[in-house]
Amino acid sequence: MNITLINADSIFWEADKNIRAVDFKNIIAKVYEISTPDQIYLIGGLESTDPFNESLKDIIRENEGRPIIPVSSITKVSNHHNPEFIMMDLLYRGVLSQNYPQSNNFVVVSADASTVRSASFLAGNKLINPVEYILPDCMENMDLISQKVIVRDTFSLKPENKGVVERMAVGAIRDIIKADSSKEKPFLNTTAALIRKCKDSYGLNPVVIRPFLLSLIHNGYLARQKFVANSNEGPVQRTGIVFGEKNIFELLPTTK
Repeated sequence: MNITLINADSIFWEADKNIRAVDFKNIIAKVYEISTPDQIYLIGGLESTDPFNESLKDIIRENEGRPIIPVSSITKVSNHHNPEFIMMDLLYRGVLSQNYPQSNNFVVVSADASTVRSASFLAGNKLINPVEYILPDCMENMDLISQKVIVRDTFSLKPENKGVVERMAVGAIRDIIKADSSKEKPFLNTTAALIRKCKDSYGLNPVVIRPFLLSLIHNGYLARQKFVANSNEGPVQRTGIVFGEKNIFELLPTTK
């Protein structure tokens, strides 16, 4: 059996810190270049209060037909988020479920290296085949990790390597907020409205834009602001997205 473990929590938070857009469809495509997984465990915050819960649902919808199994990163022991512990637990469960040693093959996708030591130990004792990893290019101690497990591929999360998607997203979000706030009757966009406009007017994938928008909020380039909107049921309070304390224009490269 081919088993893939994806620590989505670690990837989301690393992308969030580095203000990078992360495309899980591309990451999963990299998995399929290595193997044809029978099970793909997608580990992350699935509760309604978790910041990336909607993004996890988006990933599952976008990859419909693939054997993706969502797994909460909350442990039953502590009732707190600990995706590294969940990854380790799933790895050992995969080992124990084998009909015979080395009958299961593992691919791990993560921005965290917590499973490397165990994966190296299990493979060294011939309990499993060497575990293959897909890691971000910003991972620390990559040379050391490569000595213990097989690093088959990487994906870009370095903060200095922002590409076309990030630049387009920053420009689109900036233009939409600026235009709507300067109209004769200014109004605020909710998160959903802003994502929809990015898709309709700029062709940006909502699955990629949603967590990137959160990253801009978490890093102070955007902010949330309560406002009252009219609806069929009367006035209702909503949350809009406005410019934050940091200048979002700084994230766009200057032209000479």
